[in-house]
Amino acid sequence: MWCAVVSFAAVGCVSSGNASGKLSDTERLALLGKTTVDVTEAIKTGLGKVPGRVVDTELRSKNGKIVWEIDIASPDGKFAEVDVDAGTGVVADSE
Repeated sequence: MWCAVVSFAAVGCVSSGNASGKLSDTERLALLGKTTVDVTEAIKTGLGKVPGRVVDTELRSKNGKIVWEIDIASPDGKFAEVDVDAGTGVVADSE
């Protein structure tokens, strides 16, 4: 029998007032508390927009919205970033 365990981690980073741009644990938990869409749902949505393999996820504040930023490596070797609104689950932006 063959088994695989897959886990995803969300890392919170925003351009904040501190020099490193990283959030404290308290700030990350506060940001997470404002979401209704979890990272696994956001990943499914992101892969629906850009098929491939997820290489990174981040919970961020962009333009006044909290988004899950999903970085995806597509089968053709290109990288894409899909922002999924953490409140609605809708794709907010992709590049």
